[in-house]
Amino acid sequence: AADFGGAQTVAAAAAGANGTAPVEEVAATFTFSRAAAGLRLCYWHDGAGAWRLYPSLGTVAAAVLGPARTVGVPGDREVVRVEGVGVANGDVAFWAQDAAACAAGEAASARADLGGVVAVSRALTFTGAELVFTPAATASGLGLCYRFSTEPYAFFPAVALDVFDVTRAEGRGARRVS
Repeated sequence: AADFGGAQTVAAAAAGANGTAPVEEVAATFTFSRAAAGLRLCYWHDGAGAWRLYPSLGTVAAAVLGPARTVGVPGDREVVRVEGVGVANGDVAFWAQDAAACAAGEAASARADLGGVVAVSRALTFTGAELVFTPAATASGLGLCYRFSTEPYAFFPAVALDVFDVTRAEGRGARRVS
């Protein structure tokens, strides 16, 4: 299907060492337009005349799909239940201002005052897990920068964080949100 990378044409490269028979190595790049689990490779062998399913060769088009918005308060322990495809123990995340900050990576962009780099503390299922952090500062409009296993970080701006501080205005008895 087109949203799962469509059909790809691959070229084989022959490689052999020390007089051994050549080994065919094949590489293909697929670009997925949506998340999905349980994808399996279906391969057309030239001259075989039919597609062949390889059930043991599969992948996951991973993505974080929610929650849409999280609101936190400085100093309070926040638990965000992330939902998506492919979330698992060993994944890590941090809050970033934009895609460029996410791409710069954790060393350059993970703010300690927003919990720094947070590891998935408990994978609830293949489609959900918890991130636990304690913000120390206010912030608005941050997106989730998430790394599945050892993959590069991916920016999910639809999974947003706002951290607001509530203070009492002197002499008025009213609360002000900043």
